[in-house]
Amino acid sequence: MSATSKYDVPSWIKVHSELQSRGIGPPFSDIKPAVVYRTGRPGSPIYVVKILNLGPDPSEESEIVKRLQHDHDPRNPLIPCEVLESGPQPILLMPYLMHVEDVGLVHWPLSNVLAAFLQVVKGVEYLHERKIAHLDICDGNTLIATPHVARRHSEVVEGKIYLIDFQTSRQLLSGPGLQRAITLPVAHQVQPPFQRMDPYSWDVYCLGKLLDYWASRRYRKQATYPRLVYWIRDWLVGDEQGCTDVCRCRPTARRARQVLSVLRWFIRVSELCEAVASQVYNCVRRTPRSNPL
Repeated sequence: MSATSKYDVPSWIKVHSELQSRGIGPPFSDIKPAVVYRTGRPGSPIYVVKILNLGPDPSEESEIVKRLQHDHDPRNPLIPCEVLESGPQPILLMPYLMHVEDVGLVHWPLSNVLAAFLQVVKGVEYLHERKIAHLDICDGNTLIATPHVARRHSEVVEGKIYLIDFQTSRQLLSGPGLQRAITLPVAHQVQPPFQRMDPYSWDVYCLGKLLDYWASRRYRKQATYPRLVYWIRDWLVGDEQGCTDVCRCRPTARRARQVLSVLRWFIRVSELCEAVASQVYNCVRRTPRSNPL
């Protein structure tokens, strides 16, 4: 492999003084070539190191991270992290978390799927309240803090789902219901139906696509999803008309959170009732019948 390969970890990161002072082993493998790297040392917590963009069209990621990193609102979807600025380029240091589909999603009841999804919706609502549009919501950018990770990284909340990659996120002048369409950045997984869209509405569109992806993994051995999942997905994705003004093609993140909170409660109650009925039925079947003679 060439010494200048994009897959090589830059030498200045390997000897970064702030990583060394924290006892963090040098990054040894790439997650996203030339941008994101993973550390690893046996018996030590694993971290992610991301080089922040300082190109001709600089990202707002560093500014957004600094703005949110000390906000303890439980809805805040930002992974506890630090921006380290002592090297040639600033880097973002954060715990290494797992993707949702890699932690047993296929075995979750519908209420758990909706509970996890509701966490993401609340995080998006939190961002929109602060006039921040993520603009790249997808499975690859939603991570969960497993019990194992939470034991090694006390700063994360066990079971919480976080959003990552604010590389293309925008801080806007107007909030939801007031913001006009903007030219959307290139997304990693979800492609927009129109190049210009209301950025907040685009985030909600991506939420619908995220739910569809999770459902495809959860119900991959079945021909269809529960009808409720189809309804929620279609409601969030909406029927985009290429609005150049404020978009009304789908609900706001706030409205989505309100409706999903109620639906998730009903599904949970339904599952509990079904479990109780199943136990009663099994008990009745096991009860021996008395001999009339």
